[in-house]
Amino acid sequence: ILAQVYGTHTPALPSCSLAAVMAMSRAPVAVVHRGAKIFINSPDMIASVLTHLGLLISDLSPCNLGDAIYMVAEVTRAVQDWADGFFGQPCRHLHEVVHLVRRRTDAPPQIIKQITQLNAASSFLKHVTPTSAQELMASLHDLRLVA
Repeated sequence: ILAQVYGTHTPALPSCSLAAVMAMSRAPVAVVHRGAKIFINSPDMIASVLTHLGLLISDLSPCNLGDAIYMVAEVTRAVQDWADGFFGQPCRHLHEVVHLVRRRTDAPPQIIKQITQLNAASSFLKHVTPTSAQELMASLHDLRLVA
């Protein structure tokens, strides 16, 4: 059994995969989207199942790195513009927005968390260089597991 699909609005997988769509108690990978939960029971089949998911999840398109960087920059600017208007003072950095939102509003914790995470992503993208990224990867490869 390679995969199983649960959901109320799940179209059938292509006929070559129908035998793979059966119930199994545990799976190493599960993908959830809208009304469907797809379990991938064999790690060797992840690529194949994800290819078939492209047929199930037609509104998802891969985001390239340039798009992601642009999106973070645009959302950062939009949040800063919102804060400028809402608080009546310029916010040059997202950490200022986080502090203002925490102190002066009754914002839900989830919004504060999202702005904090956006601040971390924005800060990383502003300061990362090809050299620093290579150094990070080299450091990770040098790590040893300690039992």
